[in-house]
Amino acid sequence: MNSYNGFTPSQRVKAQNWLNRQWASGALVRPRKCSACGQTNGPIDAHAEDYSEPFASGKTDQFHLCRKCHMQVHRRFTNPQAWLRYKALVKQSVSGLDGIEQDILDRLG
Repeated sequence: MNSYNGFTPSQRVKAQNWLNRQWASGALVRPRKCSACGQTNGPIDAHAEDYSEPFASGKTDQFHLCRKCHMQVHRRFTNPQAWLRYKALVKQSVSGLDGIEQDILDRLG
């Protein structure tokens, strides 16, 4: 795991471990649908922009994303043109679908 948004790998692991414990105990429900594209197959990850403590629902699991969307989010700084194309493709694909946050990818940059 690499540094991200100024947070060290160890801080990111600590946040993920907290989240895994919340899911395992039932304190938080693991997401089952990507908030960006609507995918329900495969694992849905929690993405955070802020890995600081105290960890909290809505902060440590701010964005619920399928693996494809999650990886695109993490690569948005290294390949900005691909990120813009991906955002446009997702926006076009999900227009009118229930349970999709139309602006979620825009909020990420």
